[in-house]
Amino acid sequence: MSKALKHQRQHQRQQNGVAADAEFLDTMDQTATVLELHRSNLLRLQTDELLKAISLDVSPSSAHVHWATYAHEYIQKIQGKIESLQVDWKYDKDSPFPILSDRKNISVHSSLTTLSGNARVIPTLEVLVKVPNDAFDFKDYLRERYFDKRNLVVWHVARYLSQRNLRAVVGKVCYRFGNSDLRKPELLLIPPCQVSDNKIDGEGSIQSNKRLRKPRFRLCLRFGMTNCSWIPPLRFVPNRCNLSHTKSSQAYNHALAEEAAHEFEDLSSSSIETYPNLNQALILAKIWCLQRGLLCHDGLKPESLGLLLLFLYRTKQVSPRMGVIQTLTALLKLLTDTDWLGNKQSVKRVSDAEKQSGSISSDQAYRDLLQKQNPRRVLILPKEGDSVNDTVAASELAKLYTQQTTESPLTDMDPLTLLELYERDYRLGPVFLDPSMTYNYLGRVSPSCMRLIQLEAQKSLECLHGTSHTRPFPYLFMIEARFWSRFDSYIRVPIKNIAFSSALWGDDRRDLGDFESISRGLVRILTLALGDRVKAIRVLSTGNGPMNMLSSALKDSDEVPTKEIALGKRVKVRTSSPTGSDFIVLALTLNPDTCWRKVERGPPADDLAGTKAFLDLWGSKKAELRRFKDGAIVHAVVWDATVECMEGSESDAPYILFQNDDKVQGGIVERIVRHILQMHFLKTEDNTFPLEFSLRNLLSSVDGVVSKELSSEATLFNPLSAHRNVMKAFDALSTFLRKHSAPALPATGYMHSRLGIPLSIDAVEPLSPSLRYSELFPPIPHPSLGYKSTLGLRNVSGSIQSKPVQVQVRFGLSSKWPSDLRAIGAAKTAMLIKLLEGIEDMKRQGAQDSLAFYGPTAVTPDYADIGFMGYVFRIFVRADPELKLLKSVVQPTREAATLLNQLRKRHVIGSMHHSLVHSVFTSHPSSSVAARMATRWLSTHLMSGMIPFEAVELLIVSVYTQKSSPLDAPGSAVTGLLRFFHLLATHNWAKEPLVVDPHCSLTEEDYSQLLAHFDGVRGIDLQDGPPMYIVTPYDQVNKDLEDAHEVSITNLPTKSLSWTPAFTSTNPEWVVLSRLSMLASRTYSFLQKSLVDFQRNNWSAAFQVTAASFHAYSAVLRIGPDFVVDSEASSTGGSLSVRPNKNGAYESSYTRSMQNRSEGPKLLRRKLYRNLVDSIESHEEVILEWRPVDALIDRLRSRLGSWAVFFYNDLCPEVIGVLWRPLFEPRSFSALASEYARPMKHGILGHGYSSDC
Repeated sequence: MSKALKHQRQHQRQQNGVAADAEFLDTMDQTATVLELHRSNLLRLQTDELLKAISLDVSPSSAHVHWATYAHEYIQKIQGKIESLQVDWKYDKDSPFPILSDRKNISVHSSLTTLSGNARVIPTLEVLVKVPNDAFDFKDYLRERYFDKRNLVVWHVARYLSQRNLRAVVGKVCYRFGNSDLRKPELLLIPPCQVSDNKIDGEGSIQSNKRLRKPRFRLCLRFGMTNCSWIPPLRFVPNRCNLSHTKSSQAYNHALAEEAAHEFEDLSSSSIETYPNLNQALILAKIWCLQRGLLCHDGLKPESLGLLLLFLYRTKQVSPRMGVIQTLTALLKLLTDTDWLGNKQSVKRVSDAEKQSGSISSDQAYRDLLQKQNPRRVLILPKEGDSVNDTVAASELAKLYTQQTTESPLTDMDPLTLLELYERDYRLGPVFLDPSMTYNYLGRVSPSCMRLIQLEAQKSLECLHGTSHTRPFPYLFMIEARFWSRFDSYIRVPIKNIAFSSALWGDDRRDLGDFESISRGLVRILTLALGDRVKAIRVLSTGNGPMNMLSSALKDSDEVPTKEIALGKRVKVRTSSPTGSDFIVLALTLNPDTCWRKVERGPPADDLAGTKAFLDLWGSKKAELRRFKDGAIVHAVVWDATVECMEGSESDAPYILFQNDDKVQGGIVERIVRHILQMHFLKTEDNTFPLEFSLRNLLSSVDGVVSKELSSEATLFNPLSAHRNVMKAFDALSTFLRKHSAPALPATGYMHSRLGIPLSIDAVEPLSPSLRYSELFPPIPHPSLGYKSTLGLRNVSGSIQSKPVQVQVRFGLSSKWPSDLRAIGAAKTAMLIKLLEGIEDMKRQGAQDSLAFYGPTAVTPDYADIGFMGYVFRIFVRADPELKLLKSVVQPTREAATLLNQLRKRHVIGSMHHSLVHSVFTSHPSSSVAARMATRWLSTHLMSGMIPFEAVELLIVSVYTQKSSPLDAPGSAVTGLLRFFHLLATHNWAKEPLVVDPHCSLTEEDYSQLLAHFDGVRGIDLQDGPPMYIVTPYDQVNKDLEDAHEVSITNLPTKSLSWTPAFTSTNPEWVVLSRLSMLASRTYSFLQKSLVDFQRNNWSAAFQVTAASFHAYSAVLRIGPDFVVDSEASSTGGSLSVRPNKNGAYESSYTRSMQNRSEGPKLLRRKLYRNLVDSIESHEEVILEWRPVDALIDRLRSRLGSWAVFFYNDLCPEVIGVLWRPLFEPRSFSALASEYARPMKHGILGHGYSSDC
């Protein structure tokens, strides 16, 4: 037997075996199990690689960390300096005392990672400086006397270490507040630059190397008491008050216990040895928190994460044999399922009917929160080998508290046990106690941060247990979801303008401090006022800085304020906020389903307590008695579209109210926040600071402004109303065509339709962006096309500036269609002609519903243009037999293949694309506005036509529906635009396709086929195929056959299905995509900085280019001013800000553009008279479509596209930028002519070398 035959049989047996295995898996229904196994194994391998890449060993014996020895020696020197220091009191003490220093437990250092795994923050080692108990009197724990003495020790140590003669050893000495507690400053030491060792050359002589190496670590000196034995144990209990002029001192009590935290149970090297996966799980949990900004001043700490993992091990919820991912999953489940705040059972489900009726009452939420809080769950770390119950029973503090409460309780309401006290009366946040039940490991975690932690943990669990294409590894560890990229709206308030004058908050100021009391009061009161209009409220904390910044010794993404101690200069140690800013920054996640609700209904009239609470929250001026449809007369708050003009101190610009900001950027939420701040927080004498969402005026580019005098012109230009008017006209046109194309039986007995066409129209399908809310400048009705009302317009254009509204008609199944392609094309044109003739016949007969057709008509072989209700509709005919006939051609010519692609893209893909985009844009109202702003950005950067508009829509759809990101769907248009820029700039277009599947209709098999097809198309060099590979469920080849009344897709072989982008198969090309990504990256960085800095007007620079940038083009073609209609949309000279017009009313850039477009070009502009609509001669003067520059660009690109790239702004075509393509002609190699030459690739351009010049 020949070798070829043996090989063939062996290959056949192998194929049969694979087929048998696949059939077995299908019969046993185990495909999902295999995919899940593959997914879990991939996640395990990825996490192993991540741990290897970022793990850092700081032990002195470490060989791969070159600075470990230096760090060890530096810490020993600092310990020696501190231990030799004698602190001499100037009061209360007769003799000086020494200070002890001790290296903190190794558990903290075991979670240290490289910069890439630590949010670009230099690793910080810690040394605990213990103040002896002899330094304190018996009752120094009262009234902050302990902290006064403790801080005096800090001052002595700082003054000693910052001496000039110690600079070479110590380096820089800085004050900072790591836990944002102004009571407890700490010292941060920046080591001096390390001098590298001398080098020995090859001859054995020593060469001095004077190069200095920057420090690779920092040293933090934390101060605390030696132990807490000198403080009575019951003084740490939450219901004991150790401060004067306040009812509670829970935060102060925790701060005291925190000074002796080293005395309580902590991670140790023995624990890490007992549970080998604890350290790696801790590193992964730390990265998970860092990416989400949860390691902050009021959030989690690495120590608390490690102790939570230790809790899981000791309570047998995690086994030492479990893997790292399983351990992390158990931690996320613990964070999610635990009722940390006692509010899970009190959550009331509200029906949609109640939301719509406005029956949700703020006073009810207020009273539920303050008076009916459920007991929280308290976690207690058990001792090694004991259970939680045994640990509680053995707690001496718990026994002492029970004895004291039984014998002499403080009040009659005191709980009998310490555990019950923490469950009922602790109000700072979550509780996780040490085995002695003295110290709360989560005492610094605020309720708002805990809610955010639980939300993120729940989403991460859903990702881990989701489908295989959700890719949990990047979701958990690689995608940044910090403060400035997470939320929808941001507002800042000057701390100096806040007054503690409200009765609803501020009673904890003495205990928490100013900032913490303000921030918690803000979150609590705004939660009551906003209700379900928002999903989350958060105050800016530390640990949320940009992670892409270059790390330095003092400034990093932790954003902890640090004050360097300079010689001979006084240092201002106190700070206004944990981040060092003088402002409180508030962030909100909008609920797009309810944020636009205008009515806040109060309690029933007979509920006196509820009515008082409602009036206390909203104020008697805002909450008024109103009668509702159900007959009830109650207090209510109504947020209508009234105009608020509040002058700003910086630019004297008023508070601008946009026409549609209630739905697209939370306008009602913004007004509620303004009202609550002015009523309960801000000083009454200072109302000059602008209170508004950051970057809110960006909406000026796509929306109008509400003015005091609502003009008819403003109503006409309202983008939302304009889109709805077009849709109403489309519905009327669809009804007319379907109704009058149906055959009727007249008196003669011969059935025919009133339009006279032989086939009835089954459906009229929309294709135009104006019918899915995404047209940048939606069409407005023209008086010369049948629109009866002039709405006060004085001038009108003699041409239509907007694009025609594209629709397609589909006829029912019929055998009347010819079987020849040319005959079908002629039949389609004849059908359009007959359709227009039928409409004219109905008009002559006086049919009432045909009077809406007005103006001239035009018929081409592909479409017909007609005026209807003031709009130009472009009607296409979809002939399914034509598609079937083209598909059945065995060897199609290039013309036939091109025609098939064009018809499929227009009729099949276009209709499916419209349905997909329309469904998303209606579910997320701000998404269409984000798409319109993205379109304007592309045009102003001269990128018109470089990327299909449908691709822009799909990018926006991906932003709002992607499941692979920990970020929620944007709730505002500004957030959607920023994420559009981020996606365009950061997506790896060469290695990954962008799959847009908003309805999750693709299966696992579809994803595997898609990725295999993409890898085959892209090639080894990653340069083949479409550069921007955007695919959707309708991009599957042969998917449209079922819609075309052919065969079902399930009958096709799997190998015949391929995935090809419908709209980005040819555009953009690689050079254009690179430029788009670069522009998007720069725009994102610029707008992100404007967002963080709350810049009010400079955002418009992102939508403009400088005239100097034209020098980069090979040639620039100037367009005559007569062809430029909208100078407001200029790439260089336009102004996007809101400014008053000649009548004093404020106008947006969008409104000014709409005015220019309604008037049209100067040469075609004419006066509008009352009898213009009834003048038949005026019809001939209207040009249905006038875009000469667009036609010129299309011709240039079709004729010269292989020689040059043409850039222009279709909104304001002032210039056309021409960039010549480089030409490479191969020639033979010559050494004399080899300069500026490179070898050509074989098989493409042949052998030889080519000059680059």
